[in-house]
Amino acid sequence: MLRPIDYIILFIVTVLLQLLLFDNIEVTGLLSIFVYPLFVIALPVSVAPGALLLLAALMGVTIDFFSGTAGLSTMSIVLMAFVRPAVLRLMVGDATDSVPVSGKIGSYRFLRYATVMLLVHNIAFFMLESLSLEHLPITLLRIAVCTVFSLAAVYFCQLPLTRQKERF
Repeated sequence: MLRPIDYIILFIVTVLLQLLLFDNIEVTGLLSIFVYPLFVIALPVSVAPGALLLLAALMGVTIDFFSGTAGLSTMSIVLMAFVRPAVLRLMVGDATDSVPVSGKIGSYRFLRYATVMLLVHNIAFFMLESLSLEHLPITLLRIAVCTVFSLAAVYFCQLPLTRQKERF
């Protein structure tokens, strides 16, 4: 289990990665890479539901403030945090002893769990962004492409967390 200071650092690092690196990657308006959901994905299982929603809202407001996305990030990541306990129970099962990262639960379980979490985030984000079913095929394509690339970014960004030694 990581110390609270480690999660503060994770918060700052994911915000900086998102704002300084991944927000500047654009390919024909189709690709957006979201790495900031890693903060919620990698929180300990023992975090109380209210605290989880509050931390997710703090992350979303921070990203929205600096990206100018007018609440899209906040709504998407809070929804992701809301469904997280159920997704953990369904996708990871009994291996949720502390922190759901690949070093603890295995790469296969982590990828399944992170894929579902990113899908929830991306569906909410892009459906709220379009606010219409008029361009549904393009929106679905954006959801799929962004989920694949975000999953790769999240997986590689969580690898340093798996190398942390147990401190308690």
